Parts: sequence; structure tokens; C-alpha cells
Amino acid sequence: MMSSLDSSHKKFSSSIKNVIDNERYIELFYKALNSVNFFLTFAEQNNEIIGFSYSKINHIKNSYLFKDCSIGEIQYLYIQKEHRLNQIGRLLLEKTELSLKEQNVSEIRLRVYSSNNESFPEKANYEEDYKVFRKKTIANTVYN
Repeated sequence: MMSSLDSSHKKFSSSIKNVIDNERYIELFYKALNSVNFFLTFAEQNNEIIGFSYSKINHIKNSYLFKDCSIGEIQYLYIQKEHRLNQIGRLLLEKTELSLKEQNVSEIRLRVYSSNNESFPEKANYEEDYKVFRKKTIANTVYN
């Protein structure tokens, strides 16, 4: 499942896996798992993981621009292709949102790659807030 997610995102993103080796990627993943600010939520069917979400909480404190708050950010939400359109994504999203709300976040953000043409976020009552643009630099390509 992770390789499927990686291959689809590698085409369109500057994924961390594009610039570091697998061993380091796994190390970073486990560090995130051991943090109280990161959450993994799984969708299972017949004792098999068919989807997951990966989210984190950003705590904003002492900012000149923003009030102190905690923002939940769903960074990845993935369902295996053969299990899509069965409400599993909706259920996984609801479970993820509940986990974040239990941590008293003031809002929840859902990351969606610009290459993703599905209307899933809108159906779940998310609205586009802002766009993030990126520009590759020499530093981005040194490790390729």
C-alpha cells in the first residue's frame, strides 16, 4: 500500500522519499509514530489494512500573526484502489477527524495534491483555503 501511495505522489510532489533513502525514511516515520503530535489511523477489512490516514497537530504559540491555537492537519489519506467508492474513505476521514477533535484542535486542514481531481474534500465539507506553490532549486536536486 505504501509503495502505491509513494508511486502516485512521486510523480507530482517533492516527497521526502525523493531525496532520502528508504532507511532514513523509515527512521523518520518511526520518529513520527513516537510523537504525541502525529496520528496514524487505519481502515481494515478481513484483518487486512486497506487504507490509512497520517495526520499531525501543529501548536501555534507566541506568534505575532496568529492567536495561540492547535491545528490538525491530515497529511495523507489513502484507500487502496479496489476499496474506493465504498464509503471507506468517508469513514476513515470521520475517524481521523474525531481523533484530532479529541485533542482540542481549533480547525482541521486536509492536504490534497493539485494532481488529485477527486471531489472528496468538498463532499466532506472542506473548502479550499489557500494554495501552496513550490519552486525547485538547486538544493532540491543535489540529492537526486
